Amino acid sequence: MSAQPSITTRRPRTSHTRYRLLTVAVGLVAGVVVWIVAALAGAPLSVTSPLVGTIVISLPLVIGTSIVLGFAAWGVLALLERKARNAGRIWTAIAVVVLVVSVLSVYFLDGTVGTKVSLGIMHLAVGLPLTLMLPRGARDLAASPKGRRL
Repeated sequence: MSAQPSITTRRPRTSHTRYRLLTVAVGLVAGVVVWIVAALAGAPLSVTSPLVGTIVISLPLVIGTSIVLGFAAWGVLALLERKARNAGRIWTAIAVVVLVVSVLSVYFLDGTVGTKVSLGIMHLAVGLPLTLMLPRGARDLAASPKGRRL
């Protein structure tokens, strides 16, 4: 008889990284799709903030912001995974609070109703995939008998 190979449920690190990259990409694509639909619908994609003046919500702004915030979210979760036992749960609580504040803050800007609704949906379109998909890896880590990884 020959020895049977050990079977492990641990996913390779590259798979974990690819999943998180996919998560950031999903948020990015969702934000771009909302921006395109809003632009085609004729919503004036500019708002006025009492702090910074008029902001034109351009496609490069949506792309850049989605990427930066996606990787920042990933970084916060990675830090939590190293420091906290319940990283996925803590991450979800933080992400939900940030997303709610983000969506509500849109309505304090000066702009048309269509613009505010479009921006609120855009914030949800980018934030929900990050909130729901990123911690999946954290749950996988907690279940892994081999320990933690990024």
